[in-house]
Amino acid sequence: MKFLMTVLFDIGNVLIRVNIDSFYNRVFGTAEPDPKIIAKFIEIRDLHDRGNLDQTSFITQIIDLSPLDVSPEEIHEAWNGMLSPITPMHQVVLDLKKAGHRLILFSNINRIHLHYLLDHYPILHEFHEAQYSCELGEIKPHNHFYEDAIKRFALTPDDTLYFDDLSPNIATGKRHGFRCHQYDADNHNAALTWLKLILSPS
Repeated sequence: MKFLMTVLFDIGNVLIRVNIDSFYNRVFGTAEPDPKIIAKFIEIRDLHDRGNLDQTSFITQIIDLSPLDVSPEEIHEAWNGMLSPITPMHQVVLDLKKAGHRLILFSNINRIHLHYLLDHYPILHEFHEAQYSCELGEIKPHNHFYEDAIKRFALTPDDTLYFDDLSPNIATGKRHGFRCHQYDADNHNAALTWLKLILSPS
């Protein structure tokens, strides 16, 4: 099958909203935990996203970090409970696929979230291919994540569009030659305008 262009989609806060305040409230008792707790949480999260912590170890370390009496089941529920769909972007995915573009999921994601999302969000099954940090062993914005994708998927960077919500990830994408848009779910029309400009015949 011949595709027109390749479009890379981050998952978190592009296709699926991630309400981290909800998780903090349920697990740490406040939406604004102590900075030392946040720093340790990010360290644990990144290890989990790289696939270097299994589900049991991740949950155990979060329990140890929490000042509350929380069970493994409560951690698991809070971890998946902070996810919700960004439905306008789901329509963009369907429209791009229908138009003949190649779609690749390009995401920092852990196995707990990945299994949950694949079970509950059919939109993820509309993609032709995927690169997940928990399988690669590296996370964005590290160069290896991008370089591996270019090689694995035989990407032509100038013909590759990339949506992500985080500026460091976008910056690395630009360094690798991708045509990037930093997505803001609260300004979805900006993404539509950018896509129309890129995809319109010159």
